[in-house]
Parts: sequence; structure tokens; C-alpha cells
Amino acid sequence: MKKTIVFLFLFVASCLTFADFKSLNKALNLPLLNEEGCWQREDLEQALMGRRLKLNGNSVRRSVFLRNYFVFNEPAVELVIISDKSDNVTQVDIVFQNKGDSSDIKKMNAAIKKSYKTIKDRLTAMIGPAKRTDYGPKGMTNDALEWQDGNVKFVLEFNKKEYTILHIGYGKDYSAQTDTKKLKRDNFLENIVKKDNGDTYIDNIPMVDQGSKGYCATATLERVLRYYGITQVSQHQLADVADTGVGGGTPVDEMISGTKRLLTKYGLRIYNTGDLSLGKIKKSIDNGAPLLWWMRPNQEYNSFLRMSRMNRSKYTDLKLWLKKIKDYRIPKDGGSHMCLIVGYNEETEEIAVSNSWGDNDMQPAWVPLRLAKRVSYGHIYSVGAKR
Repeated sequence: MKKTIVFLFLFVASCLTFADFKSLNKALNLPLLNEEGCWQREDLEQALMGRRLKLNGNSVRRSVFLRNYFVFNEPAVELVIISDKSDNVTQVDIVFQNKGDSSDIKKMNAAIKKSYKTIKDRLTAMIGPAKRTDYGPKGMTNDALEWQDGNVKFVLEFNKKEYTILHIGYGKDYSAQTDTKKLKRDNFLENIVKKDNGDTYIDNIPMVDQGSKGYCATATLERVLRYYGITQVSQHQLADVADTGVGGGTPVDEMISGTKRLLTKYGLRIYNTGDLSLGKIKKSIDNGAPLLWWMRPNQEYNSFLRMSRMNRSKYTDLKLWLKKIKDYRIPKDGGSHMCLIVGYNEETEEIAVSNSWGDNDMQPAWVPLRLAKRVSYGHIYSVGAKR
């Protein structure tokens, strides 16, 4: 009799439909599911605003860092929403314990294991047994558990020394990757914006917010991979490949060598173009390929960046803008940071930069090449389609 009861329970659980979405929302402590099992992005954002959760980024990838927020009774760190071109939410990621947001490695490892077990047990109790699967882009997969409930898939990705992430996918093709056979340079030329004032830059690059983690390098590379349609990737997975330290800090050479094989599998290539050169930047941007820039920001540089964002767009005649900033000086010293170069202006000799700070709602910031050279480490990496 007991076996029959257990069997019936598992059968009912495994055949759940989204009549039970309210129970799952309650357990998640987030309104991520509705009657259809999926959301339009703006509708989901409105629902999250009711929880005082305001997302940053752009329409493709938006995120919010969670403070003292519990999902399945486990502390969650970040919520990420991925949408398609029609503004349908295709995937939601909930990041729990992870290396980047930790400082004590022993406590971190224990917390990662605990969050994994708790989430696994809760989902199994509500939906039924999971099946084992792999998650991640080709050449960089991790072991994971998968639950299917109606047209929604729950994938619990676990790396005992790195993170626990719950991926919620909506629809059968939520995890579809870009067809690498069709990954050609011409596919990305439509993202190039050319203004009458000579500004040329790449639009539609997804934003990734690194938060307080020292994940600028891996977050920047995630932005580029998502731009090329490689969806099952995150700064956390890249931090594992790049040997990023606890709390952050990525050896750039290791990140480049560690991801070269991954990029090759997707028809991409990454190469060091050398130090800042307007000609080399122009060549890459004109091919629709953003560049990774390893540089050393300081207080004066950051102040200029803010000032440029606030004031440059007010000048219809950029000659007047150049006259205003001609006496601006920046020292050579600074820390270590990676960001994107996404554009150039050949006439004014400026470059457009974008950081992994969740500020994609703003236009890129423009910096004179002469000032950018002051804070450059001399390493610019172009990432683009091979053909």
C-alpha cells in the first residue's frame, strides 16, 4: 500500500501543469510564473517592481542584485532575465552562493553545497524526480539536474567550488544556441550605428552587471558572447575557466587562453591587436566586432567618463566639445580593469567605451584617444566571427 501511495504521489507530481504556478511562485518567493508559464518582459518587470526589485541592463539581458532575499529559503544574490527580440522572457537565472560574492572559501564551499541540496530537495518534492543533464556552452559544460513542468524547465547547475545557479527556461527552445554555421561577420553589420557627427559604434550589446565582484574581465567577455548568441554562459562559468580568484581578480592571459577553444567552437576568434590604435579599432568596429580593453582606471579618468556622459551629447558641433576638454589631463597610474571598446570617431580621434556596470540604458561614453592611451595596459583584444 505504501509503495502504491508513493507511486501515485510521484505520478501526480511529474504531471503537474501550471495550475500550480502559485505554489511554485510562493516557494520561489518571486512572481516568475503565470498561467501560461511565461511572461512578456515588461509585465514581469512590473510584477517584480511590486517586490521592490528594479532591473538594470537592456532589453536582451536585465538583472538586479538581491539583498537579504531568500529563494527556496536559501539566500539568493542575483536575478537575471533573458528576453528574445519579441520581448518574450525566455530564461530567468537565480544566482545563489558563488565565488565572486564570497571572501571566506571554507564558508563559501559549505554554503554552495547547502544551497544546492535545499533547492534540489524542494523542487523534487514539488515537481518530482530530476534527471541528470549537462548545462553550459560546448566545451564548458557542468553537471546539472533538470525538472520539466508544463512548458517550463528548471535546471539546477552546480559547481562545488564556484556557484549554485537555478536556470528557469520558458518554452521548448529556451536554451537554443546560435547556429555556428551561420555565424558570419555580415550578420552583425546591422548593429553598427553611424551618426552625422562621425560617431560610429556597435549597438545591441547585452549588458552584464558585475556588481561588487572583481569580475570585470569575465563579465565583459560574457557580454561579447551573448552578443554573438551564445546564451548558456555566465561570468561565473567564465570565472571558473579563467581561474578568477575568490572575490574576483582575473589573470587576463589565462582567461584568453582558457576561452580560445570555446570561441573556436562557435566560429569566433580572439586576438591581441596591440596597443590603442584608431586604425585597428576602426577595422574591428566596422566588422561589427567589439574589443576587450585591459586598462588601469584612476579617479581622474572615472571623473572624465562621468563628465563626458553628462555633457558631450549637448554639443552639436564636436569641435566645441574638443575645445572644452583640450586641457584635460589624466595621470598614468591606476588599478586593473577590463571594459569594452564599442565605437570610434575618426575625425575627433575619440573612442566609445562601455563598462560591465549595468548602465546599458545610457549611450557609450566617449574618451579622446590621447587620454585613453594614458590608462591603457597595451592589450586590446578583438572578438569577432572568423568569416
